[in-house]
Amino acid sequence: MRHNWSLLILVFVLLSACKQKTVDFTYSPSQPKAGEKVVFTNASDFGEDWAWDFGDNTFNTLKSPSHVFRKPGEYTVTLMVDSSSRYILKKTIEVFDTIPSFTCSSDSILYFESVTFNASVWNPFSYPVTYAWTLPEESEVTGGKIDGESVEVMFTTFGDSVPVSLTVTLNGVKTEIQKRFYVNERPSQRLLTRTAATDYGQRLFGELFEQARQVNDSSAVATLNRVQDTVAQYGDQVFTRSNLPVSGHMSVEGFMLDNMARKIYFRDNGLYVANINGSNPVCLDERQTTALYIDRTGSRVYYATSDGVYRLPLLQTPDNRTEAEREIVNDLIGVYRLAVDANKR
Repeated sequence: MRHNWSLLILVFVLLSACKQKTVDFTYSPSQPKAGEKVVFTNASDFGEDWAWDFGDNTFNTLKSPSHVFRKPGEYTVTLMVDSSSRYILKKTIEVFDTIPSFTCSSDSILYFESVTFNASVWNPFSYPVTYAWTLPEESEVTGGKIDGESVEVMFTTFGDSVPVSLTVTLNGVKTEIQKRFYVNERPSQRLLTRTAATDYGQRLFGELFEQARQVNDSSAVATLNRVQDTVAQYGDQVFTRSNLPVSGHMSVEGFMLDNMARKIYFRDNGLYVANINGSNPVCLDERQTTALYIDRTGSRVYYATSDGVYRLPLLQTPDNRTEAEREIVNDLIGVYRLAVDANKR
């Protein structure tokens, strides 16, 4: 009998040890305001000591403390039980301002990089609310809505403080908020173009690009000077305009080889792609082309026409039929040389 009691006690101890320990807490009110007391209720099912971090450089060791957040914003509140990193719970709490406001998703805004502006409105009674964002001319909306609670914006200027405004109408009461944000420079590779009059450069940011500006730095000049669209080597064979084999096409004015060893070339009636042996030529653009450049890093072809410079991703099917849409990069005319400067500047 004594042996059975010992076995039962052992089983009880083991079951108690295996019981899952839970760290949890709640807080009230659910939509706290800056300056309002927030009560935290410890709902953990174990523990003898507690460590609270309210995310604003203040701390507490009571089991169920209260706290006042002095400023609106998002705070990560952390509860640690029994001084063990195994027993930690974090919750993000949004503290509202009694006056509508808005925040930016990034502390450092970069040129040609999207950031999100979020309205912060204390509205516990679900009153009717509308939003109206006012953005500078040097910006583009890349997500969200101009009349929504949040809007995603990309700035097309840098080195300046730009204004962003929000008008909130809550239950018929209108509030206008304006803030200024500094836009930082962001280096990137450049597309360089040469006309008879001058050289131009515009930086490329993935699918986006800035406006073309005149350039005269030595790097741009050197890059344009050495670009070659009349000679290319494939294996031990050197191609020139005179020996470039393209079925049915003569008078090739310029060409380059892409990453798949296909010939991209232009002549008096358009831009073409063909296999390395010259077979299966396909027209990429029927307009007269005056210059081309293949960006091997980005797998794109840049080419100049009578109305501007275009970019076309080199997404081709086995029969050289294009599956991509061309897009205009700038409206420069008279371009006779193109290049991509891969050095970020």
